[in-house]
Amino acid sequence: MRRGLKRAIVGTALAAITTAAIPATAAFAINVATPCPRSDYVDVITSLNFHHCYANAGTLNVTINDAKVFRSGNNTVTFHYTDNTHLDLARNVSWTMPSSKTVNWIKIY
Repeated sequence: MRRGLKRAIVGTALAAITTAAIPATAAFAINVATPCPRSDYVDVITSLNFHHCYANAGTLNVTINDAKVFRSGNNTVTFHYTDNTHLDLARNVSWTMPSSKTVNWIKIY
């Protein structure tokens, strides 16, 4: 009985050590990026030429009023507007809207 208990304890200890030794992978989350602008970042430019830059995959609720120019950088991205329309951009694409919009969320793939 003692031998079985010893094996169980050693097995449990080895499992715990192995689990602790495996590094956790980084969670992806969209975030505000600086310095801005940069060609690899998602960039939203207002009609007053203010840049809003974002990096990393994920979804972020934002309020960007008077958005006019949209750049995808190295990303595929969806911009969702308050009027329930959206804009999908492939990588390295720039799009200028005929009239400004208010962006309420961004998704980077």
